[in-house]
Amino acid sequence: MHLFGYSTAYSPDRKLLASRSLVDNNVRVWDTRAGQLCGKPITMSNVDAIALSPALNDRFLGDRLIALCCRNTETVSLLDVITGHLCVQFCGPGSSGLAFIWDGTKLVSCSPIRIYDITNLVAKYQYEPACET
Repeated sequence: MHLFGYSTAYSPDRKLLASRSLVDNNVRVWDTRAGQLCGKPITMSNVDAIALSPALNDRFLGDRLIALCCRNTETVSLLDVITGHLCVQFCGPGSSGLAFIWDGTKLVSCSPIRIYDITNLVAKYQYEPACET
């Protein structure tokens, strides 16, 4: 069974559940009302933290984002929940905790605490490399 994993998160409205599988390390998003998978599994190694955005203004499920933090690379990736399409990837604090605020406009990380404006992130990092080497 793929539901239970190392990292698990509910969306703020409790309509979605995301979990990294112990079996294959893929991240899967579940519709808690229907009990079905939402889209394809997201393949990303070393995911330490997961956050799901809430539904915004009764938009479609595909308008939601999933944030995945990889502590060993100190990156945070924002992906579309349904398609798994990478919207933006940026250098994060290597945090072990992520959460969207109630309206989904900001992403909060802990250790250290940082607040990221989602709209600004997508615009800022769309044409820039995620991390400098």
